[in-house]
Formats: sequence, structure tokens, C-alpha cells
Amino acid sequence: MGTPSETVVLVTARSVDDAIGRAARLVGRPAAGARAEVVDPGRRVLSRFFLRPMVVRVTFPDEPLVEETAPHARSPGQEPLQDGGGRREREGGEAPAGAPVTLERPTLARVRNGALEILPGSSEQPAILRPHRGVTLRVNGEPATGPVTVTAADRVEVTFTEPDRPADDEGERYRILVARDAMSAELVVPLQEVTVLRDTAPAPVVDLEPVTVLRPPAGLTVEEVRAALQRAGVVHGLDLEALEQAVREGSPAPRIVARGTPPADGRDGRFRPLVPAEPRQARDDEARRRDPRDHYPVVSVREGATLGFLEPPTPGEPGRDVLGREIAPRLGRAIRVICGPGVVRTGTPDGREEFRAVRPGRPVFQKIGRNAWNVDVVPLLVHEGDVDAESGHVRFKGDVVVTGNVREGMKVTATGRIHVYGYADRAYLQADGDVRVDGGVVQSRVVAGARVGLYADLKAVLPPLRQGVERILEAMRVVEGAASFQRKDIARFGPGRLVRLLIDMKFGDVRAKARAVHERLSQYEGELDYDVERLRQPVEALATGAIEDRFDIQGLSAALKQAEEFLGWFDGDGTAKAIIGYAHNAEVFATRQVVVGSEGTYHARIAARDRVIVQGAVVGGSVEAARSITVLEAGSPALPSTVLAVGAGGTIRVGYAYENVWLRVGHVQRRLRDAQRNVHVTASSFR
Repeated sequence: MGTPSETVVLVTARSVDDAIGRAARLVGRPAAGARAEVVDPGRRVLSRFFLRPMVVRVTFPDEPLVEETAPHARSPGQEPLQDGGGRREREGGEAPAGAPVTLERPTLARVRNGALEILPGSSEQPAILRPHRGVTLRVNGEPATGPVTVTAADRVEVTFTEPDRPADDEGERYRILVARDAMSAELVVPLQEVTVLRDTAPAPVVDLEPVTVLRPPAGLTVEEVRAALQRAGVVHGLDLEALEQAVREGSPAPRIVARGTPPADGRDGRFRPLVPAEPRQARDDEARRRDPRDHYPVVSVREGATLGFLEPPTPGEPGRDVLGREIAPRLGRAIRVICGPGVVRTGTPDGREEFRAVRPGRPVFQKIGRNAWNVDVVPLLVHEGDVDAESGHVRFKGDVVVTGNVREGMKVTATGRIHVYGYADRAYLQADGDVRVDGGVVQSRVVAGARVGLYADLKAVLPPLRQGVERILEAMRVVEGAASFQRKDIARFGPGRLVRLLIDMKFGDVRAKARAVHERLSQYEGELDYDVERLRQPVEALATGAIEDRFDIQGLSAALKQAEEFLGWFDGDGTAKAIIGYAHNAEVFATRQVVVGSEGTYHARIAARDRVIVQGAVVGGSVEAARSITVLEAGSPALPSTVLAVGAGGTIRVGYAYENVWLRVGHVQRRLRDAQRNVHVTASSFR
């Protein structure tokens, strides 16, 4: 900023020297003694060309200096500019001393999209137009034969020596093509050669150079083409964006400007299986976290399970071509489902057709041709080879046949029967029907008629548990009625805390009764009937003490009552048999009968609700049956403790019994003091 005795001028220039000279001419002062300060260095390209000129503040003293070593000051490192700004007039005459002079922008010109534009600027610094060959200028109606200066106030007309080629006749300005199937309409807009000016950037001096470009016909409008499309019958599916682009840019190649709406064909009927062909991955991963051997790749279903349903065909949606005509869709075709002997077709109240299993087993879904399915339930699973860690546990709703052995740690469970051609070594076999092991059972557990046996045991242990739960409920009502009881605590935390407190302080026997039920439920591998299955979780919580605050003790009481009612009318088939080659340190149980081959049993526990037949020796362990036991030989010269026990009205028959063999009928038992042949023992034998 200057002092009151100085005159300050702002100018644009190519260099500092040029700025001082321009400022001196503007204020009528000599350049000698002027001081220059660069306010804005501008924008430079390639060290020589400037996109924006520099702005310099020039200060003149009131009295010119007589002696001056330099005509002006230059900023350190300042370089001259390629292009300079125009002169700016001071507004309002002479500027007061010390006030900067405001300058106007020079007039610039440019060519954009082939058209000349004069930008507003100072009339003192007009733009210069230099027409090239083939370009003629008229400024304010006067022809210009060479370079000419213009401002924004001037009227400039540009013509070309070689005019554009005349346009074709009106019919060739564009063409409309409708497809043979009337599903599309195309537009062709031929391009024609047009002479225009070459585009330039804004500058004080602009060269007007003619160039030839291809452009759509002049004067063609979207409204004109739309009217032509309507005359051609195109009334549906118009693409306005494509149409506007074709008119604006031209389209020598056909461009689609209207599309018909194709019909949506009807969907054929479908059969939707509700049972996966293979175990779901998520369930499989969850099972592997519990037991890495639980990954057998066969799915099975229980009797009455819903296997799938039918989706009826749909009629589809009609379409429309560009001429507005309706296009009929293809109707969906009905699907045919052939039911095997293990499946029945049923209907639901909402009209849906479902397919249900009439027997347990492996569901089979086989597609026949394009529009038919065969649905069945195969009640038999044949596992080829051994059941081991590679194959995984076998769990099947139906019958299972294992052609090999059941290896250590493996499980085979079935809702039907199990037949193992080999042996079972440290394994677990459970079937709701018969179990047969042609080889031996070594350190394994075999259960035949598991579900019926479990339900028979539950009939004895459920009533005491229900009575204990009802006593807890009665105690809770007494506590809640006490004056000191805070009901808000139950509302906030739930009844579980009070249940835990009552069990710990007074009703410890209820936990013991819950353990008895839990032990029996946990021994069964697989899914039970609904009224019994839903007892698993609450009874486990009661037995283990893991009672949460929201534990529903009233719900458990109701569930126990329903389970007792179910077991009361349940009349399962207790005729399951277990037939094995021999048993060694094993447990074998059957609801009806156990038959052991000629190799006998060794330190095993054999039990049946009806009878046990051992065609060989029973050495150590125990054999229990409700009605009768028939054994070829009992005990051994080594005198191991061997127990043969039947119910109160049962019979024991032994071909040869060594001493130290215990014979028990009902609650009465006797130990043999010496070896005996043809032993026949009943309840009357002990009188």
C-alpha cells in the first residue's frame, strides 16, 4: 500500500517492465522512480506461456525523482511473461493520491462447438480475429479482408467461401425401420459434411480456421421424428433418451429408439422338496463341532414327514409390440408327480398339494423327463463296508444294513432294524426294532427296541418328577403371598432365581428325580415323539442346576402332565430282538428277547424284558430277563462271579453250571456251592 503522498496503480502485464510502462501511461507520470510489486505471478506453462497474466502494483511518488539508478524494481527471480493483459481505465478520472487504480479485463474471443464467441472485456483492449483462407468476416455489416479488432459490442458474421453440401431431400434426412416382428423400431439419421470453425481457447488473438465435420441435418428436431414415428404406427416403448441422442449426434447406423415389451411366459408347475438330498452344510458343521464323526451323507425322514409340495403353473403376462398390439404369453404346463409306495398325496386347507411319507426311510426324488417327478421313501439303507471315522455315524429313519464292521467310537442308530454283517468294536448300536450282529459285540452297547424301552422306563420316573415340580409351584405361591416378598423382583429377574433357591434350600429331591429322567432321555440317540422330546431341555436344566432366570416352571409342569398322558395311551411294540454272535465286556438290551450265539458271553451284561437265550457259555457278568433264561453253560473253572436273574415268575435253565454262579428269581437268590448239570430253577426252588 502507498502513503498519502503516493499514487498506486494495479495493472496486468507480461513483465514488470511492461507493467511500469503501462501504469505510467495510465496516470501520465514518468516511469522513472516508480516502484513495482508483483501481487499475483499468474499461471505459467512450459516456463514461457502464461494462462493468466501477472498482476503488478506500481507506486509513483508525487514528485518524480531526479536521480534513479533503476527505472523500476523487479521481484527476485521474476521472468517476463509470454502474454500480457490489456490496459485498464481508471474509473472516475484521475485517481486520488495513494489510491489503487481498478483495471478492466481485456476482451477475449474463442471458438466453441464451431461457433465464434466474443467475451465481455475492455473496449480499450479489443480482441483480434485473424481469418484463414476460406473464412470471410463482416463486422457490424462491413466486410473485413484481414485481421480485425472486435469487442463484445460488435456484431460479427462468419461465412465460408465453400458452403456446405446441400442437404438431401426431406425423405432422406432420417429413416425409420420397424422390425419384422414389430418388437423394435430403429432410426437412421445420416451425417453430412458441415464447415465450421476449429475450436480454440479464450485468447486476445484468435485464428479463425475452417474445418469440415460430420453433423446431423440442420434443423432436425425430436418433435419432427416423434411425429414421423407416430405416422409409422410406433406408439409403444419409445426410448426418448436414445431418440434425443440420435437427433442430436446423428446415427448413420440404425439405433433402436423403441422397444416392445415381450410377454412373460407362464411358469411351469414345480415340485418343491422340503427335505434336502444331503445334510445341510450349516447343520453338518454344527454337528462336527460336537462330534467330528457325525457327518454321514444320508438324509432320512420319519413316518408322516412332509416331503414336498406342488407349485401350480401360472398363466403368464401378455406383452405388447411397438405397434401397440398385444402378444399372448405361453401358458405354464402342469407337472406330474408319481408317488411310490412310501408316499401319499394330501391336500391342505389352502388348496396346496403336499406329499407325505407313510413310512420312515430315505426320501428319493427322481426327475423323469422335463415335467415329471417320482417321489418315494426307501425304508432301507445299505452301508457298504465299515462304519468308521471316514464314513461318519449312521443315523437313519428306517432299516440299516452294514456290510462291514462298526469300528471304535462309531454309532449306528435306526428307527427300524439294524443288521451288521461283521462285528461291533467299542461302538453303539441303537434301533427301535431288531438288532442283529453276525460277529461279536466287543466293549459295545447294543439296544433293540430303544424307544419302547425308554417309554416304559419313563412311565415309572415321570410321575415322581411331576409331583416334585408341583410342590415347588405350591411353595412359590406361598412365598409370593408373603408380606415381605417383593413381586417386582420376579417381574424383573423371572421365576428362575426363586426356583433355584427353593431347590437348594428345601427341594433337593426334585433335582435327583430330574436326574433320573435326564439320564434316560440322554441315553436315546435321535428324535422322540413331540410330547416327550420337548422335556429334554427343561429337565436337563433342572437336573444340572443350570436354571436361567426366565425358567418356565409352570410350562414344565404342563409338559410333564402331557407326557404322562401320552405314555399312558402309548402301546408300542415291545417285540424287538437282539441277535449277536458273542459278547465280550458289552451291554446288550432288548425289549423282548436276546439271542447269543455259540461263542457265548464274557463279562457282559445281557438283559431282556422277556427272555434270553445263550447258545454258548456265560462267563462272568450278568444275564437278566423277565420270564426265562436258557444258557448252555454258566461260569467257568476260574470261578468268576456270574449272575443269572429272572422275574418273580420266571424260569432259569442251565445245561451246566460251575460253582460260584448266582441264580436269582425275583428277590430271592442262591449261589451254587458246586457244579451242577441240567439246572432248572423257579421261585418254588428256593422254598
